[in-house]
Amino acid sequence: MSALPKLPDPAVNPQKTRKGLDRVWHATLISLHGLRAGWSEPAFRQEAVMAIVMIPASFWLGSGWVEVALLAGSAILVMIIESLLGLPGVTRPESRAAKGRSDGKIRK
Repeated sequence: MSALPKLPDPAVNPQKTRKGLDRVWHATLISLHGLRAGWSEPAFRQEAVMAIVMIPASFWLGSGWVEVALLAGSAILVMIIESLLGLPGVTRPESRAAKGRSDGKIRK
């Protein structure tokens, strides 16, 4: 018989010990902190403003729930991708090309 997997130590991750509304509250604060960190990037600000316009427009332009979901979902997906590209260690393709290293070689 295989042994059951070990549960994470609560001392390592205090979020695992939170329950109910306390956990929801802390998750909301962490999400707001991430949005605040992303707001310092110009591309994120531009796409956030566009999402504020495009998501309500999707309800107006979509003729059925599938079209509304696809239109609003694409705006939300752009925001998710932009948030992931803001993580440390993730480089954008244009940033390598702007440095002259699009092929991986350093040019002099």
